Amino acid sequence: MLTARAAHAFRQLKAMSKRCEQLGTTRRSQRFAAATATESHGLVSSEETAVKDAPTALEKKKKASGARKRAAVTLLADATTALPTAGGLVVAAVETKEAEHAVAKLEMAVVPAAKRQTSAKNGATREREQQLWAKGYTHVIGVDEAGRGPLAGPVVAAACVLPPGVDIPGINDSKQVDEAARERLYKAITGTPGVMWAVCEVDNVVIDRLNILQATMHAMRGAVDKLGLYPASESQQCAAPPLAAPQTQRKARGRKGKAPVQAAQEETPVEVHPPPSKSCNYLLVDGNRLPKDLPLSLHGHAEAVVKGDAQVLCIAAASIIAKVTRDRIMLAYHDMFPEFNFKQHKAYGVPEHLEALRRHQPCIIHRRSFEPVKSMTGWTRAAQLAEEAAASVAATSTVTTPPEVT
Repeated sequence: MLTARAAHAFRQLKAMSKRCEQLGTTRRSQRFAAATATESHGLVSSEETAVKDAPTALEKKKKASGARKRAAVTLLADATTALPTAGGLVVAAVETKEAEHAVAKLEMAVVPAAKRQTSAKNGATREREQQLWAKGYTHVIGVDEAGRGPLAGPVVAAACVLPPGVDIPGINDSKQVDEAARERLYKAITGTPGVMWAVCEVDNVVIDRLNILQATMHAMRGAVDKLGLYPASESQQCAAPPLAAPQTQRKARGRKGKAPVQAAQEETPVEVHPPPSKSCNYLLVDGNRLPKDLPLSLHGHAEAVVKGDAQVLCIAAASIIAKVTRDRIMLAYHDMFPEFNFKQHKAYGVPEHLEALRRHQPCIIHRRSFEPVKSMTGWTRAAQLAEEAAASVAATSTVTTPPEVT
């Protein structure tokens, strides 16, 4: 008979031997098993006498050990029974996850691209407009342009005022909306009662005379003027600038040690004041600068918003109006110059357009100040200004006075 310590040592030895058989006996396991066996043997030798004197205690120990064994067997049986169920739950969870992925892929294949883009991004909101309404402004004017980059055709700017109660779903940056959706939104915006909007186009001749930046600023000012929210004395109604004061194009560089965008923003600081009594209008322009010749009543009440067409709803609406207007102009030019296929690329410098330029040479709507048209034609701004001045003088000299009657 063994004491509790001896019985415990033998159980450890038996468990270790079984574990070594299952996992593969290693040297470390063998050493541990040998040490355990030696310890157990010593315990048996030292406790043999004590065991003979304690038969009652050993009998109780055997009974307790038997009870533990029966409990272990019961627990093992329960675990064996529950294992298939647990495995089924794991398989079901994996299948559910795979089903979710499959549904997501199916939705991506079915949902239109424009809708996915709108759901993926928050898009333009009315938060900035609401802030300005709360300050007392009644008209928040959004301004944006289309057509700065193409090699031909006009640059178009649009101004738009969306009243507080107007809700047109889907308005976003025109670059994030496909052509069909832009047409639909254009009709919805321009056809909604209460919406104010206007466009101003600056053709390629004026673009070459001023440079594209100044021409864009001029188009934006013209679109704001055409809304009719200002006195006639403050409005230029998109008139072409005079020939006598052309503005030369500055290189896109900032002040020393500062990025160009930072320098441009510093040149046009934004100061927000309470609206004066004579004007309750506020101007939000997409980009990093404001037109310099804004109406006097807008001084201190205008703001340039970088990436504004993706943040402010009235600017996004203006971007859609400007884009659709210019696209329609280029479709009309396509009928006049089908060899350039303007309806496809809208005069941007894609390989197809560049190849058509090499094959057919520039037409009358190409921007001479843009490469590669500039190199192909040998254009200079000084030559254009001299030519326009000569044409103006010639037109004036053709007006003759009637002969005197004797």
